[in-house]
Amino acid sequence: MMNGTSKSVSTKKSQSRAYMDAEIQLRCRENGKISAYCETHEVQLNLNRYTRNIMINIPLDQQAKMLHNVLINNNTVNRNKNNQDDLVRKYKAGSIRFVNMDELLTDTEGIMLPPDIVQKIYDMAFTNRNNSWIPIIEKHINEAPTLIAVGFGHLIGANGLIAQLRKQGYIVNPITKEE
Repeated sequence: MMNGTSKSVSTKKSQSRAYMDAEIQLRCRENGKISAYCETHEVQLNLNRYTRNIMINIPLDQQAKMLHNVLINNNTVNRNKNNQDDLVRKYKAGSIRFVNMDELLTDTEGIMLPPDIVQKIYDMAFTNRNNSWIPIIEKHINEAPTLIAVGFGHLIGANGLIAQLRKQGYIVNPITKEE
């Protein structure tokens, strides 16, 4: 998150910084802004451990079937790429409200994980984190104008940050490329 009044921000592209949050941190420093995270690195590491443990506990015969499907079914790989391209197009066009989260989660042919495992991972990666971030985000947006930068998955669906903030009565608008 970035708090404070608006200032012009350099538009030069960074060659050495590969991650969005590192870029935002740099721009905050350059423009005298305050930046904050909604969670610690420990929480993120625990998420990785949790996901790895779920994957490890998938029975070997099911893992073998999933791998077999990936290796012989190029259509699934292409479909996943097409789905990802479609999400990027919708995001860039500002039409993420047309992304159906339930459809993404139940498209287990493309994901090739059992639906219950997909739901567990989604809840841990997005829903639970979004729920814990809402009070932190509200604190910041009530103190000063605030830029909130999160991954796409945190924005969409009934449990996405946009829907949750709107339920709380906030007006949420995307920043478009033209701005």
